Amino acid sequence: GGDPDRLRQIFLNLLSNGIKFTNVGQVHIVIEQEEETLTHETFRFKVYDSGIGISQDGQLKLFSRFSQVDSSTTRIYGGTGLGLAISKQFSELMDGTMGVQSDVGSGSLFWFTAIFRKSNIPQEVQFPPFDLQLAPNRIEVVLMAKNEVLRNNVVCYL
Repeated sequence: GGDPDRLRQIFLNLLSNGIKFTNVGQVHIVIEQEEETLTHETFRFKVYDSGIGISQDGQLKLFSRFSQVDSSTTRIYGGTGLGLAISKQFSELMDGTMGVQSDVGSGSLFWFTAIFRKSNIPQEVQFPPFDLQLAPNRIEVVLMAKNEVLRNNVVCYL
């Protein structure tokens, strides 16, 4: 099932790739619940970028170890070709899958799924209610988002 360390590694890899291959535009994350049973929940994690995109042929190579889409990409952007192969393996270890949708020049969507066991601990105990008014110290948040819609949506929750 779901493992926080593996989840973190996958996200770090997908986000750093998205940022690396996006000179102009944005990178953002969407998390959706896909399925729920009495004991488990399946989530789909999506990382969108508006970067350079990947050809159909290139997509076939993405999840293989030491494989790069092409050598010019390696020269320009660097990388070992291991990140996505390991990320896919981590997703599979969490009973999930990983994939990509992309077109050259149109950015990419990398997604993965993972299954998490539900906790028997009540949610109020796991995540006690948090009231900003009662916070002992001032809370500071740094939000960097060029996209106004995304920025406004996040600010609503602060």
